[in-house]
Amino acid sequence: MKLILPALLLLTMSLPIQAAESEHVHDDGVAAMQKEHKNDRPLATPITERPLAQKVYADYYDYHLKPDGKPVSGYLVRPFKDKLPAKLPGVILIHEWWGLNENVEAMARQLSSLGYLVLAVDLYQGVRAKTPDEAGAQMKVAVSDMTATRANLKAAYDLLKAKGATKVGTMGWCFGGAMSLQATLAMPKEIDATVIYYGKLETDPAALSVLKKPVLGLFGGADAGIPVDSVRAFEAALLQQGTPVDINVYAGVGHAFANPSGKNYMVEAAEDAWNRTTRFLDANLKP
Repeated sequence: MKLILPALLLLTMSLPIQAAESEHVHDDGVAAMQKEHKNDRPLATPITERPLAQKVYADYYDYHLKPDGKPVSGYLVRPFKDKLPAKLPGVILIHEWWGLNENVEAMARQLSSLGYLVLAVDLYQGVRAKTPDEAGAQMKVAVSDMTATRANLKAAYDLLKAKGATKVGTMGWCFGGAMSLQATLAMPKEIDATVIYYGKLETDPAALSVLKKPVLGLFGGADAGIPVDSVRAFEAALLQQGTPVDINVYAGVGHAFANPSGKNYMVEAAEDAWNRTTRFLDANLKP
C-alpha cells in the first residue's frame, strides 16, 4: 500500500539543501562500472530469504515528489515488535547501480531487523536495470543531475526524521556507496554516520572538510573501478582533519564483493564487512 506524503514533508522538501553543492562527481564513473559489471546480471539470490533477527514490516512509500509532481517510492522497513522504543535510529539505504531490486530490499529487511527504521531510496525512479547497459544509462542520469539526486536524498532524510528517527545514517554499495558520501557532503550536520561500500570517492580535502562525523569505508584491493590510491587519499584527508574514519581494504578482492548476484561475490569479505557495518551503525546511531 502506497502512502502519500504529508503536507509538512512537501514543505520541507522545498527548503534549500545545505550544499556542499559541489558537483564533485568529476568523472561520472559509468564506464568503469560497466567494465566491472559486464558479465553480471542482477538476479535475486538466497540472501533474500535469509532469516531475520526479528520480524519486520515493509512496504513501498511515496517519500519524494519529482518536479513534474510524480511521486518517487522507496522501500520503508521497520521492526515489527511492540517492545521496541517508539523512536528508532534511521538509515538511508542506497541501492547499487542495478537499482532498487530484490537483493537491496532483502538487505533493508536485514538491517531493520537489527533495530533500525530503514528507507531504501530509489534514485532510478522505478527502473530496475537488467543489463549493464540499462544500469549505466540510469546511473548517468542520476549523476548528471546531482541537484535532483540530492533533493531525493534530502527527502529521504526528512521522511525518516518525520517518522521519529533519533539519528540518521547513510549506507550504499557501488553507485550507492558514492551517493552515500554525496548525501553526507550535502547534509554534513544532519547525517550522523556514513557507510561506503566500494563507491567512487571525493578526494579533495577542501570538499571533504565539511565531514566531521564517523565514516566507514569497505573496499576491494583488486577493484579496478575504485583504485586503492583514491581510497588511501580519501582516508588521509579525513585523518588529517580529524574526522573519525575506519577504512577497510580487502586484499585480492574485486569490486562488488558484497553483491551476491555478481561474479566477484566473496562470502568471507562480505560477511566481515556486514559485521563491521552493523557494529559501526550500532556505535554511532543507537543510544
